[in-house]
Amino acid sequence: FGDNLQQLRRWFFQGAFCDTSASIVSGGVAERMTFFGYVVHTVIMTAFIYPVCVYWAWSGSGWLNYSEDGGVKYKSTIGPAYQDWAGSGVIHLVGGVAALCGAIVVGPRKGRFTEDAKQEDFLPHSVPFTVLGTFILWLGWYGFNPGCVAGLHTDMQAYTAANALVNTTLAPCAGGLVAWLLRRYVFAPYVFDVPALCNGVLAGLVAVTAGSGFVKHWEALIIGALAGVFYCLSVKLLTKLQIDDPIDAVSVHFTNGLWGTIAIGFFGNPKEPFGGNGVFYGGDQLGVQVVACICFIVWSAVWS
Repeated sequence: FGDNLQQLRRWFFQGAFCDTSASIVSGGVAERMTFFGYVVHTVIMTAFIYPVCVYWAWSGSGWLNYSEDGGVKYKSTIGPAYQDWAGSGVIHLVGGVAALCGAIVVGPRKGRFTEDAKQEDFLPHSVPFTVLGTFILWLGWYGFNPGCVAGLHTDMQAYTAANALVNTTLAPCAGGLVAWLLRRYVFAPYVFDVPALCNGVLAGLVAVTAGSGFVKHWEALIIGALAGVFYCLSVKLLTKLQIDDPIDAVSVHFTNGLWGTIAIGFFGNPKEPFGGNGVFYGGDQLGVQVVACICFIVWSAVWS
């Protein structure tokens, strides 16, 4: 691939995406998995799980997105081509499934769900570091989402990158605020929970990643707001099932990677220049998005 300069750019960009899918797992198994075990799973994730999913979806030759006319029009074997602008499904859903499997296999931390457990012992130890980490991740998203334009040679590429930038700002704001308010007025501990706000921001970012280049700004707000709701519901469900997810990686990445990928089936106007195909506008995108999610979940879960 060294003879193709375009491949060098793609290799570095996809390397960063691949690393992200592996790092998601660390949150679900934090404090319980050995370093050697994590290294082994990282090799499996980066060598087998992620590459296959990205080939299906983004290579231009996989069953979810391929062309028979030299790249003029793309399709899948079951209808329109799968859409996932920057990886809600390919990266976050795939990594989130692996994190969920890891959390189930290694079990909860000692005392996490016992009757006499002091739940304050399991709260984040540093809220300032939590906020700092959230802002660092958010800043990185400004590279990932607009960067998927892969060039700024035309006016349309610049407009698409700008659309992705704005959506990458609006959705996390909506997700963070919704999660923050829900934890204050609807879900325990009924306080203004800053870590929940931070995870709501990340949930909004994960959810809008699939459609950041396709959807309108008001659609990004809806996607982000619902991401905050789904995050809170997911945390509640995992706690009920006694699945220990120390930093809510599963609720952020699996739950909202799934939501963000399916959301593209609803939003995005085919008449707009950005390339959406949502059912709300008469499109037929939803089916392939759902099927792709099922396949990503099964593939990642089996190998994990």
